[in-house]
Amino acid sequence: MSMTVTYQSKRYAPELVVERYVRRSSVDSSYTFCEVGEDRRWDLRQGKVDGEDIPEDIRSKADGLRDQAFGYVPWPIV
Repeated sequence: MSMTVTYQSKRYAPELVVERYVRRSSVDSSYTFCEVGEDRRWDLRQGKVDGEDIPEDIRSKADGLRDQAFGYVPWPIV
């Protein structure tokens, strides 16, 4: 998986992540993700991910919400 972390909270720990979201960039063909804990107001991590690393159904939903202010879709952590 080709994920690049662009931001990581000082409070980040893998076990604190409860949800991950992904969205399609409105500028180019890239995708960005964020990971949140119990308090979803704050991201624990943010970054970029290659489209081929996202399951097709999730990627399709993200593509459909492109250019929407809140275009993030859940991307389950497996």
